[in-house]
Amino acid sequence: MVYDDLYKLVFELETNNFASWNDSYGFYEIILGNGIVEKHINQDHTRMIFSDYIKIKKKSQENFNRIVSFGNFTTHNTAKIEAQKYKVDLVTIPVPLSNDSFGTNRCSCGDNEHLTSFECIFPRTTLFDLDVLVDFGIQESIVGIGEYLGLYFSLIDYHIKNNNKPDSDLICFVVNKFLEFTENFENDCDHDLLKRICVLLSLKCIIMRHNMNHEIGCGIDHSLARVFEKETKILHGKAVFLGCIISAILFPEWNKWGLNLTILVKSGKKINIISDLDIVFLSKINLKDLVEKAIKIRPERKTMLDSLTVSYIEKRQNELIKLQNGIY
Repeated sequence: MVYDDLYKLVFELETNNFASWNDSYGFYEIILGNGIVEKHINQDHTRMIFSDYIKIKKKSQENFNRIVSFGNFTTHNTAKIEAQKYKVDLVTIPVPLSNDSFGTNRCSCGDNEHLTSFECIFPRTTLFDLDVLVDFGIQESIVGIGEYLGLYFSLIDYHIKNNNKPDSDLICFVVNKFLEFTENFENDCDHDLLKRICVLLSLKCIIMRHNMNHEIGCGIDHSLARVFEKETKILHGKAVFLGCIISAILFPEWNKWGLNLTILVKSGKKINIISDLDIVFLSKINLKDLVEKAIKIRPERKTMLDSLTVSYIEKRQNELIKLQNGIY
């Protein structure tokens, strides 16, 4: 199977808390653990770039051979640019797990990718310190499951818009891992839940890297999410989850690959990434306006949104009413 190495990476992360990946971009290692940050940030010849909410003593290193980025999207974005400039290794430590920027080679000129992203470098290492993530607050990282879930709709969108058949085996794997997370949500301890999110976001990053095209992991769901982020200022992962719900409404035929609106809404509420207030918010959206904004917000990015007619979108508007009435 094409993705055997990818499935193996997930298994190794789940069982050994470590996995590596080697391709034309170079070597990449992913490390999970408890209390593992200290020894890495205190190494010699290390330059630290960290978010303002990270409480560490900043060490000035005039001579460095690697950069460690510790924090959120903006921090990793800055660190990628600096690491490429100085031609040194990059180590990323994501806190919280609200997006996948820690494992990609995408950078943005603007905050939170409001401007067109560009290609930069991949990290050499990603560290997930579960103790640090728990201390920061688990709810801030739970939204990362939305970033992962968007992979389902992005995969389908990417293949269909390019007139290809979606890979059913890969999509089934992606769906099963999401359902596994949902099913274990109430019984797992905080560390176990966060570990699952770390593994799933890593999976998404490797899929994009393996295909040498990040668009396979940020399609229709992300275009919709950008509108929500711009207008409501919600966290990226949650915005993507809402984008998934809208995607399911616009393309109900995609549920044949394993996810439908009922599963999305029930699962989203169970794992506390959406609430009844979010459903009310979605039910009041003008779908036609939303689709137009999503297309305009990323004019260079073609998605299946471009294939929708006004009459079709208006017909799907009724599904939002059903959503508020609790039919799903």
